[in-house]
Amino acid sequence: MQHFLQPIVFAGFALCFGSALAHDPLAHNPVPAKGDALTADARLGVPAKGATSGAHRLGERTPLVPPFLQVFDDYTSGQEHDLFERYYQIINGDGDKNPSGTDRSWGYYNFNGVSGGRQFSKCAQLQYPINVNVCDDWLIPWAIKLDADKYYYVYMDASLYAEGSTHRFEVKMGRYNDAAGMTTEVIPATDVTSILPTQCGGWFKPDRSGNYYMGIHGISNKLMADGGYLFIDNIGMEAARSGNEPNTVSDVKFTTDPNGRTTVDIEFNAPATSIDGNPLSGSVTVEIRRDGELVKTLLCTPGQQGVKYTDAAPAQGNYQYSFT
Repeated sequence: MQHFLQPIVFAGFALCFGSALAHDPLAHNPVPAKGDALTADARLGVPAKGATSGAHRLGERTPLVPPFLQVFDDYTSGQEHDLFERYYQIINGDGDKNPSGTDRSWGYYNFNGVSGGRQFSKCAQLQYPINVNVCDDWLIPWAIKLDADKYYYVYMDASLYAEGSTHRFEVKMGRYNDAAGMTTEVIPATDVTSILPTQCGGWFKPDRSGNYYMGIHGISNKLMADGGYLFIDNIGMEAARSGNEPNTVSDVKFTTDPNGRTTVDIEFNAPATSIDGNPLSGSVTVEIRRDGELVKTLLCTPGQQGVKYTDAAPAQGNYQYSFT
């Protein structure tokens, strides 16, 4: 299932995204120092340097099991940064530092509310580099238990703190929770250029059963990302698939009505292949949902391009569209 956040507004009304926003990640979220229990060379089942006796690696004893969705808004108040550090491993591979001497890498963006007419949500945030040309920063969630030869869809929402910058990231998976252990590309290097959350996703097929790790790799360029921050939210993985199911839709586009009606024109390309890459035959059924509610079921031919549907939303606002 793919998700897209789409604002629908009346004519004459616009959300204001000012250049000076009230909640700067540096001002509100200094990156806390990392403990010794999680280090860059920690491998699955092997205690890290400085770890106490009996320490284990980032959820290997109680791994996540798909399907799951990780959000950041439900952390206990006052313990947000500590919980973030507990659930995520951060590797500052480039060694970049803040002026205070703390690691300049991934951190927790601790604000949920409206600022400058924009709705913000608590999430993971990557600071732009200041002492290196390109980021090399890993955000690694809890261990994930997977079955061999199944297909798993990995996804997350990416957006910017403010317009005008470009951040880049990729997602890899592997058997170990360090940079060298991230051996399989799941989401290729992707440029993020908008404050509007966009879902990015890709398929992963493990070659054997057991625990795996997901690595969200910040690789932003200093010149392109200067002054901006990358937000990552709603990190998830769908249930296992056999591989015979249709692949995802592609080239999704939304066009709101220029005359102020709360309608949106949706266009996409239907999948031409199954998840495992084999050509589809017969027809492909695509279900479109708005905030979880089924609004249209379309029957498409495999690979059909420019499939269109116009949805009438009940009122202005932000809606999440999903395609199954």
